[in-house]
Amino acid sequence: MQYVLDVNMSRKDKLSQYLRDGHQIILIDDFFVETFKANADNSVRIFQRNVELLKEYPSSIFYGKNRSELVRLEELKKAPLTTADLLCEKETRKIRRLISLDSQQLELELPLFKSESKKRVSESNDFAEEFIRGLSRKADVPDNKKYKRSDELLELHICEVAMSVLGKRLKDMYGESLSIEKFKSKKSVLYFQNYILLWRALDWALKKGYENSKNLPNDNFDLKYVLTSCFFDGLLTKEKWMIDCRNSALSSVKYMISCSAASNPSVAES
Repeated sequence: MQYVLDVNMSRKDKLSQYLRDGHQIILIDDFFVETFKANADNSVRIFQRNVELLKEYPSSIFYGKNRSELVRLEELKKAPLTTADLLCEKETRKIRRLISLDSQQLELELPLFKSESKKRVSESNDFAEEFIRGLSRKADVPDNKKYKRSDELLELHICEVAMSVLGKRLKDMYGESLSIEKFKSKKSVLYFQNYILLWRALDWALKKGYENSKNLPNDNFDLKYVLTSCFFDGLLTKEKWMIDCRNSALSSVKYMISCSAASNPSVAES
């Protein structure tokens, strides 16, 4: 089976067990970017600790393409991507090599990634503030308290809004020539990115309140782990909300597939 690995699980015994059992681990680029989140000069030591367990199983490590690349691919394809579309053989070879380096080699190579990674961290923090916190503020209204009593209603409405946003995007790009129906019958990067962002913003608003949604600079990284994991067998993370978000996103897709199958028996299941 294939599992996306959150960096917060990279040093845990649970990961060792998964590797010993023969499962494959999917890493996304943010796994490496997060090495440089702290303003510290010990990035080599942090990186080595993060990959210490992975180093023993290089053939079990694979690279998952980043979110922006996946969005572009799906827009060009004009159809939902498959799980195979998410993996990159070339980058897999690169990260296996990077993981295998010793301290001296890392001292030479890691600094090459630092500048770009720090920029990515800053951009991610800005995204979390502008979009997640911004949406959380808009969602923090009395009318939305009804969702606290019904997870099913919340899921349904997020699904409807996420698909509506996707439909508008496709129409703006392709006019009437591209039907949204194919995106209702399979997993889609474009759909998942909308759903997961809305879910997290509402989660903040409903459970913690907008005013308490200040501590979320890592959320944009976490959302990308969640999105990628929706195409694989699971997500290894310590964050319960990420598992809940993933489960909700997948449940909404099952709901859409069942609706599409009911209205159109010829629609192929994902």
